[in-house]
Amino acid sequence: MRLAPLLLMLSGLTAQAAETLHIATAEYLGYAESSGKGYYLDLLRKIYPAPAYQLKIRFVPYERARMMLDAGSADILPSTNNLQANKILLSAQMTDMDVVDAAVQGSRFPAWQGKTSLTGMRVGAQIGYAFTEYAPDVRMDYQEKISLSSMLEMLAANRLDVVLDYEAEMKPLLAKLPSQAGIVIKPAVLTKPLYFGFVGKPRGAQLKARFDTELAKLKQSGELKRLFLAYPSNNPDAFPP
Repeated sequence: MRLAPLLLMLSGLTAQAAETLHIATAEYLGYAESSGKGYYLDLLRKIYPAPAYQLKIRFVPYERARMMLDAGSADILPSTNNLQANKILLSAQMTDMDVVDAAVQGSRFPAWQGKTSLTGMRVGAQIGYAFTEYAPDVRMDYQEKISLSSMLEMLAANRLDVVLDYEAEMKPLLAKLPSQAGIVIKPAVLTKPLYFGFVGKPRGAQLKARFDTELAKLKQSGELKRLFLAYPSNNPDAFPP
């Protein structure tokens, strides 16, 4: 019986020792899902395991998540790239490749030539994605909007020529359009390495150091690839070389 107070005290100390990490991310099918599943979330749990760490995940649009990291109200942002680093720190190695697909009116692009076909086109993407930075040599009429579904409707109505996003995200929305309105998806139009971002403070540097060390171990052991391929919706070509 005398052990009970000691055990309670030790359990309290263990709970207090857990470090809370604030994660800000958009929802991505197969990467960061509101159900708690996804490659990015599994990776975070591997590198920052319980009970030593407690992950507080907040799902917000990408641009909001990046602003939260810049402002210091989030510790980690999965899925960003070096052109958007600003005040944040980036993981030493990429975690995956951003492989961007294009929804187009098939009849308007009988001779599709990859990203060069975007030249002069009215191109839509979600706010904060900054896909012009993926193809700085291509001049397009680029605009960003909040709703992917509304952009696909604009594409069906010939108010846009191209929508840049991800096939896994676009296909369910296209299925709701009448006969998909003649829209087809062109795969892997743009690519860019992706990294995890960390808050630009000493705390972020410590989190990044652990991430870099553990990520290298996971990659060498093959566990990183297993985590990635656990989700069939993830494009195998997006796994880092």
